[in-house]
Amino acid sequence: MNSLFPPITPYNQFELPVTTPHVIHVEECGNPGGLPVIFIHGGPGGGYSSEDRQFFDPTKYRIILFDQRGCGRSRPLGCIENNETKDLIEDIEIIRKKLHIEKWAIFGGSWGSTLSLLYAEKYPSRTLALILRGIFLATKAETAHLCQEGMSLVFPEEFENYKNLIPLDKQDDLLGSYYNIIKGDNKELAHQAALAFVSWESNGFFLEPMDSGPDVNEEKDIANGIVECHYLTNGCFITEDQILDNIDKINRIPMFIVHGRFDSITTPSNAWRLFKSHLKATLQITENAAHASREKTTASVLIGYTNEIADQFSEY
Repeated sequence: MNSLFPPITPYNQFELPVTTPHVIHVEECGNPGGLPVIFIHGGPGGGYSSEDRQFFDPTKYRIILFDQRGCGRSRPLGCIENNETKDLIEDIEIIRKKLHIEKWAIFGGSWGSTLSLLYAEKYPSRTLALILRGIFLATKAETAHLCQEGMSLVFPEEFENYKNLIPLDKQDDLLGSYYNIIKGDNKELAHQAALAFVSWESNGFFLEPMDSGPDVNEEKDIANGIVECHYLTNGCFITEDQILDNIDKINRIPMFIVHGRFDSITTPSNAWRLFKSHLKATLQITENAAHASREKTTASVLIGYTNEIADQFSEY
């Protein structure tokens, strides 16, 4: 079984101004002469962590990580002005040009898989390979599964807490109700709602408790909730089934899909739909795993794929 590579530190970090008012945080680590790969974090509204560097052999990869608009170390935190999917796609392309990279591999999980696919479909000539985990195709059914009814069947007691923040007469649209609170003038209630939304989703991350869970940072969790509600309420700013409708644009790009068998946030059926739609995809559904990338079986397969891609493109 493959294990995470040892911790590493970045050799380059910078702040990149994009559309006003956003400045995004970018870093590079690993081998400056290695195969370029960009790590695209989940959410929408999350951020990358230092452990995300460890899916790649640092002797073989030039690893690029960044925090999306409104996320992590990017500023302003939680800002949804000029913050739509098309903006994030262009930010990725701006980073590529800034770093003088001709082509790169793309690694993304959950919302990161969505954004990876959308970027590749717009810029297929810049995409060497896709490593995707916890597939989210941003359809209405997937959003309803997470926010209204679906995941609720697995975590009924936690769902009770999640929905009880919303008045009974508005519980037929929990996502919309949460978004209205988050955008409202009552900042204390808005922050409470953002934290509750993030807390609800986090129930499905791991099949078994990890030795150390995600870092708790209330400021970033509030921002996560704000940005995620903004995207999900607006259909992630794409058309229904846009990704699969355009899959022919990337059918010749190698695609490696990993999905936890017991993922209740983004179900394995999403990965299956993507796999069946793509001509060159490889799919591994990992047993004893839910949604998170750091679960042992999922991490092992992901690292196996990054090693395979490094060997495949060793002459790049």
